[in-house]
Amino acid sequence: MSEEMKTAKKSNKKIVLTAAVVIMLAIVAIVVALKQMKARQLAEQLDLGVKYLSMMEYERAMDAYLDAIEIEPECVEAYFGLAAVYYETGKIGKAEAVMSEGNLYEMFEVRGGTDDCTIAGIKDKSLRIVVVPERINGTSIKKIDGYAFDGCSNMTKVIILDGITEIGDEAFFFCKSLTDVTIPNSVTMTGWGVSEPGMFTMGVFWSCDSLATIHTPRGSYAEQWARENGYEVVNIIP
Repeated sequence: MSEEMKTAKKSNKKIVLTAAVVIMLAIVAIVVALKQMKARQLAEQLDLGVKYLSMMEYERAMDAYLDAIEIEPECVEAYFGLAAVYYETGKIGKAEAVMSEGNLYEMFEVRGGTDDCTIAGIKDKSLRIVVVPERINGTSIKKIDGYAFDGCSNMTKVIILDGITEIGDEAFFFCKSLTDVTIPNSVTMTGWGVSEPGMFTMGVFWSCDSLATIHTPRGSYAEQWARENGYEVVNIIP
């Protein structure tokens, strides 16, 4: 083989290698761009869900969360938001189905026995919407521990389901974005040192400076406590 042919062959190899590298880089760039676009679209739908849920525009909130789940089928925040929509609109069966489908029960740290147990914490402190269930794996939840949601600084809304009777002191400590809480009739005691029904203390929501609205049934202990402490009360059907 002549020197010219060898030189041409080497040149062709370089061209092919360079083209392969360019194609690979282009593919990587496209993949990264698609992931970034997906992340932006997901964030946009989650933001809309939070916005519409806070405005009680439930149909639009539902659409936003469903779109978010379509974008990312394993998005825990989207499932929590959708469950919140269904609970607040009285669609309990759908809410429970969403909780199961999204594996939301697995997000809670639980302690206790087989008859009843306590919510000790949550595994993802970045969540903005949380629904605290009344039952996990067939076991009744009776209490939310003190500091259970300590430091969940992104949380804006929490729905506590009927069946829970006690909320521990500073359970929502420094949830600085929390604006809206649903407390059922079943909750009769909150805070440190409580020993009998009707004892509510401010310590449960210590440093929750954004808290403004309490959703609770008319005549509940939570309603009395909320009105005494200057919170807006939205009465719900128990």
